[in-house]
Amino acid sequence: MAEVDMSEADSKVWLVKLPGFLSDVWCSKESEDKELATIRVTYDPTTDVVPPQCTVELLGEAAEELPKTYSMQLQSDTLPAHVFSQSEGHLAFEGKVSERGDMKVTLRVYITRTTFTSWS
Repeated sequence: MAEVDMSEADSKVWLVKLPGFLSDVWCSKESEDKELATIRVTYDPTTDVVPPQCTVELLGEAAEELPKTYSMQLQSDTLPAHVFSQSEGHLAFEGKVSERGDMKVTLRVYITRTTFTSWS
């Protein structure tokens, strides 16, 4: 029976649901130990707005191929969950889920003025 590495047992992790196409691209790349995106968490401490606003911006090659900006809604009132990883037969406990997020594409629509000409 294999031992579980518990060195990260006290860590808090975020569990984020990605759009399928983004997951496919990230899984197809050599992405281990690379920064894939930046998460920006914005909140106003003078208001009671909960949860904070989150945006995700892709970095690297994926940012050239896919939409670059995503919104993410956080839910902190979740059921208890834990994250494990397995690599080359080594099983590790990575931490307890403290936040759950759901990423969605942020569409930016640019409207330009066009002129229509009527032909008679």
